[in-house]
Amino acid sequence: EYMLRDLECYDRIFAVSKQLKDEFVERCPVLSARTELFYNIVDADGIKAAASAPAEDFDFEGIKLLTVGRLNRQKGLDILIKAAEMLKNDGLVFRWYIIGGGELRSMLETEIKKRKLSSYVVLLGVKNNPYPYFAACDIYVQPSRHEGYCTTVNEARVLNKPVVATCVAGTDEMIEHEKTGLICGISPEEVYRAVSRMIIDKKLREEIIANLKAVSFSNSRQFDRFAELVSDD
Repeated sequence: EYMLRDLECYDRIFAVSKQLKDEFVERCPVLSARTELFYNIVDADGIKAAASAPAEDFDFEGIKLLTVGRLNRQKGLDILIKAAEMLKNDGLVFRWYIIGGGELRSMLETEIKKRKLSSYVVLLGVKNNPYPYFAACDIYVQPSRHEGYCTTVNEARVLNKPVVATCVAGTDEMIEHEKTGLICGISPEEVYRAVSRMIIDKKLREEIIANLKAVSFSNSRQFDRFAELVSDD
């Protein structure tokens, strides 16, 4: 209720995904007329330019998986570790790289060692420019428990990378299941099944890449809407 009093002071309120907008309006129906959808703007040209730099310590010969994000519970890194163990037990040849820092690093290091995953899961730490790693990976995986509209999934799409992402807010607005990526449930088993399928099915990966190349990432409409907002009296 105290937040609602503050929110009533605003002329416009923006949600970064349709699901978030719907949930917000359901909780705060008095603000429905002021609430709009406005997707995060993605600098596609800037991402592509930054991706041309070399990716250090990223020279594995098999399938390279990548996850980028804060090392916290929201991002589902514990789910990732369990899924990686299942992939290893299947005998799949892969290495799962994780970029980011956070409070779970020590726990993740312990789990990686305990599950004998040191050759399969690599913590790269924080990278000022993660885009070369996006460009060099084979599959991007986002095992989050919740999101608003996951920026890293969009960044992977800009670079035409097959994505496996959990069914959190915004995922189905970015990914068409089995056309431009795979959407899965929020559990180690479901992440494992989706990632395993993506690793094994090279034809699926190639079809997803071809479909992503046909997607437009133009921000012109969003910029026009923003210009209209700031020019409103």
